This record gives sequence, C-alpha cells and structure tokens, in this order.
Amino acid sequence: GAPFDACVEQIDIGGPTMVRAAAKNHPAVAVVTSPGRYDDVTAAVREGGFTLACRRRLAAEAFAHTAAYDAAVSTWLAGQIETDDVADATDSADAAGADSSGSAAPPAYVGVGYERLARLRYGENPHQRAAVYRTAGASGGVAGARQLHGKAMSYNNYTDTDAAVRAAYDHGQAVTVAVVKHANPCGIAVSAAGDVAEAHRKAHACDPVSAYGGVIATNTVVTAEMARQIKSIFTEVVAAPSFDDEAVEILSTKKNLRLLLVEAPQREGYEIKQVTGGAVIQERDVLDAAGDDPSTWTLAAGPAADDALLADLAFAWRSVRAVRSNAVLLAHDGATVGVGMGQVNRVDSCKLAVERANTLGSRSTGDAALDGSQQEKGAVGGADAAEVLGDSSGDAAAPQRARGAVAASDAFFPFADGLQVLIDAGVRAVVQPGGSIRDQEVIDAAQAAGVTMYLTGTRHFSH
Repeated sequence: GAPFDACVEQIDIGGPTMVRAAAKNHPAVAVVTSPGRYDDVTAAVREGGFTLACRRRLAAEAFAHTAAYDAAVSTWLAGQIETDDVADATDSADAAGADSSGSAAPPAYVGVGYERLARLRYGENPHQRAAVYRTAGASGGVAGARQLHGKAMSYNNYTDTDAAVRAAYDHGQAVTVAVVKHANPCGIAVSAAGDVAEAHRKAHACDPVSAYGGVIATNTVVTAEMARQIKSIFTEVVAAPSFDDEAVEILSTKKNLRLLLVEAPQREGYEIKQVTGGAVIQERDVLDAAGDDPSTWTLAAGPAADDALLADLAFAWRSVRAVRSNAVLLAHDGATVGVGMGQVNRVDSCKLAVERANTLGSRSTGDAALDGSQQEKGAVGGADAAEVLGDSSGDAAAPQRARGAVAASDAFFPFADGLQVLIDAGVRAVVQPGGSIRDQEVIDAAQAAGVTMYLTGTRHFSH
C-alpha cells in the first residue's frame, strides 16, 4: 500500500551487514537474532559464555535470518518490476487501441525461507523423513496452530487438516463443516440456522465410511453438541478457530484425538509446487473468478432455477473446488450427498458420485466391514451411524439421494455420457464451466431430460 520510494527507504542495509559480519566471526562472537534466544543468553552469561557449538548454531540462525530478509526484499522488488511492465504494456495497448487486459505475472525471482518448527515421526510413509516448517516471520495457519490435546501431528495430519480448513472457509460467513480424508472431502455442509452441530451431522452423513479416521474442520466454534457427535466417530483431528470449554472436556476423553486452534487461513497469495528441477507457481484458487458469482452464470438448458435450487447449485459449485480432479459433486439442502473425486475420466467421477450418494457410504467393505468388537460405537456404517446421524439409515433400504440433487463439475463434460449418468440417477440441475467442442451435445441432452444446466465459464481443477 505504501509508495514505492517509501518502501525502498525502509530497506535495512546496515543491520543485515552487522549481523552477517558477527555470524562470520562466530568463533569469537555470539550473534542473537531472535528474542526466543534471550533465555539462552541469560543462561550462557551465568555459565561463563557460549560454547563454540552454540555460537555456530546461532551463526547459522543469523545467516538464515538475513537470507529470509533478502529474499523478501528481492521478491517484493521483482514483483514491482512485473507490475510496472504490465502498466507499460497497458499504456501502449491503450494508445494503439488494442486490448489492454492483463495482469502481473508472478515475480521473476521468488525467495522463500522456512523455519523448522518440529521434526515429525515420518513423512507420508514410515521410510520418509519429515518435519513441519513455517514461513519465516509468519504466524498462524495450520503450521502455527495451537494444539490443545492429543497425539503429535503427523505429516498426513498436516496436509489433510490444511485441505479441511481451506474447504471450511470456502462458503463465506455461512457456518461450515468439512470432513476430509486423504485431502478429499468426505462431506461438506453449511447450516442456514448457524448451528455447527447440524452442519457436522449433514457433512458426516455424506459418506460415514470414508469419514472414519478423517479430519474435521469448521469456521466457527466447536460446541458441546458437536463434540458429543464427534466423540463416537474415530477422528484424527478436529480444527477450529475456537472450542467451547465443555467441548474440549468431552473430546479430551479421546486421548489420541488432536484438537487444533487454527486461525482463518490466508486466502490470497501464491502456491508453490515442486517439480523436478524447479517449481511451478500459481495464484491460490480462492473462488473469486467472474464465473464464481451465480449472477454471471448462463442458463443453457432447462427451466431457470428458483432461489432454493440456485442456492444449492452455488453451494455445490463452491464445494467442488475442494475436490481433486476430475471432480463431480452432488448436493442437496446445503450439504454434499455424493462426491466423485480423483478419477481420470469424468464418466467415472459421475458414477462414483452417484454410487456414494445412493449407498450413504454404508457399503460392506473396508472400515464398514469391521464387526462391532473391532470398531468404536458410532464410528461407521450400520445402526451406529444411524444413532450419530439421527436417521434410520442403519435399518432401512439405502436412499436414492442422487434423485432430486444438484451436481457441480469442476470442468466441462467432454461428451454427454457423464451427464447422462447424472440424468439417469435423477439429478435435477447441473452447474459446469462449459467450453467443450461438444457443449451443444451436452446441452441438448440436458434439454431433452428437462434438466436445468448453468454454464459458469470458470474452471476449478485441483491436482
């Protein structure tokens, strides 16, 4: 926000120079760059000075500190150059009467410094070493969460919690709960009444089998009622900005359950993904594209949606962002009812979404196949899940939840076959980006079936 020249004036030259000089001379000098080391300084004074090993460790911290500072300055300056280039190009285009649209590219140089917070037992698998880091000088987020209870966080706990927290904040001010397993949603729901326990019941009901051993995140306070529901379900992590005291007391009876206080995530900014020999960097997808506003959607087939149907379509569209591609998501009444994720063709994603919707996740396979002596009461499937959800799913025929639901697809339907799977299952409305060379074929199929279809013009791939 400050003018360029004012920012440049704030760049420190002498301070980093003195710190680096002291660090280079660490055999004779102890350089301290963090208030977190003040207790160590006091102890060293009492004991007659720093050991060489300690001075060497402090020197390494000092160089890391100045390196992070230099990286921040150089990244900022490179970003200013890109912004200037776009402004110059826009001025030239305007003068020539050409298209002046455009935005700054990521900076030509990106320097990121990470500080290790803790070693982890292992990475994704036991043979992989791992640690958790935070961005130098940053606080908050999942990496900086305050743990109230439970076992130490694992690598997979961190990645799943990050995905769950991000999904929980995808719906603005609506009270939201997301249940995530292996970085994919088992269920997402909002509560129009602002009742987080209701949102949790609806999110869990999407797929109780997959929710077993998952991560739960919300954007509001975890109440005692929600805690009582969670207690009977095997869960790895519960993340929230706040917990009621009674909720902490209830959940703390589960000795391994991790309870995390997590601030609202920073939604803007860049994401960095390593590739062999380098990295690819992109702006974070925060559902702020023009096509994420339902008022911009194009009605391509079927009758226009009323307010309730449009609200469900908007919920489904915002929820599908959190699903790994190819992604197709079914929703009803502000809750997911079937999620088809991570398939290499869209037809299979449609089939998976419908299958999950119509079995309530109560298949007799995997975790759901455990007998009563092996699973915790209320954990998954059957009558125990019915007690948690407050329905009769345990002793009744599996409901056809796809019938009357809405669907969202993260990218266009390349053929009408995937859409036909949804139509045959009774889906009443679909929202998708459009843009396929066979769009008309897909639109015609929706029109023939009397299915409402909206095109957003925006895609939400996630890999």
